[in-house]
Amino acid sequence: MRSLKRLGLSLLVLLAIAAVLPYLIPMPARDLVPKKSPFVNGRFSDACGLRWHVQRWAAETPASEAARGRIVLLHGFAGSTFSWRLTGPALAAAGYEAMAIDMPPYGYTDRGTPDRPIADCIVEIVRGEAGELPLTVIGHSMGASVAARVSQQLGERAEALVLVDGGLGGRSRPSGVRAWMLQLPPVGRWAEVFAHHRMLQPERFAQTLASAYGREPSEAEIDGYRTPLLLAGTAPRVLGRAPSPGPLDLAALPRRQLILWGREDAWVPPAWAERTAAELPTAQLEWIEAAGHNPMETHPDIFMDRLLAFLQKPAAADSPPPATD
Repeated sequence: MRSLKRLGLSLLVLLAIAAVLPYLIPMPARDLVPKKSPFVNGRFSDACGLRWHVQRWAAETPASEAARGRIVLLHGFAGSTFSWRLTGPALAAAGYEAMAIDMPPYGYTDRGTPDRPIADCIVEIVRGEAGELPLTVIGHSMGASVAARVSQQLGERAEALVLVDGGLGGRSRPSGVRAWMLQLPPVGRWAEVFAHHRMLQPERFAQTLASAYGREPSEAEIDGYRTPLLLAGTAPRVLGRAPSPGPLDLAALPRRQLILWGREDAWVPPAWAERTAAELPTAQLEWIEAAGHNPMETHPDIFMDRLLAFLQKPAAADSPPPATD
């Protein structure tokens, strides 16, 4: 009996130490999500109980002409609207309206948990936009699976789907006990300590980004990705999520589909591109030679050439040939 009491007391002491220790480890102050977008073309939209950060680029067309369409841009894991800083302006210059959305817990969107599936929230934001322009949804990496589900829900309003170095696998959702534990202040603090002292240290973060780019990143690129990841509450939210496939009806996806993939992607290997293409037999698969996981950033000219060629191709050109007797 005494041994059990001693064991229980020892466990309580260890728990107390574990609860106090992370607050004794030096940590810089964490900024909250700002109330104002850091970008001149950024603003916030309310959906699913959160405030979502969105960047918009207006189509550069004569006043008498309408935009060619609206493009929805969804980033990948640990990304943000910053991932599309080259793509958005290039689409605008080509006559398209573009909008990039920060998906929680990334970028400058609130760090809370949406009260509905993330694809539902994005659809609400997109439908809240004025006009009835044809829509194309583009998703990179983790965002590719979200893009597929968004385009599915948009129905006939979605004209095309583009997957960039990402397949149709599941999107993340809160993971039971782990998500609950990370809501406890000491556990969340441990997550912040781990992220700061390991993953987000400038040198280590630069190495991580270099492995995605396939080249050394610039200081501006490191800062663009790292800054929003340093906001308070990011690490517990990221670590509290686990892969979880959501419902996807392949027959409900837009008929026009493009898969763009970096041939040298070290994060999601080219074999996944071929696997995704097999799941979408009518999709057009385009390789970007020598590119890594982020071709829209490292090879923007080639990326835009392939993307615009697809977007501007007449819909009839994508139709399957008529059946013959």
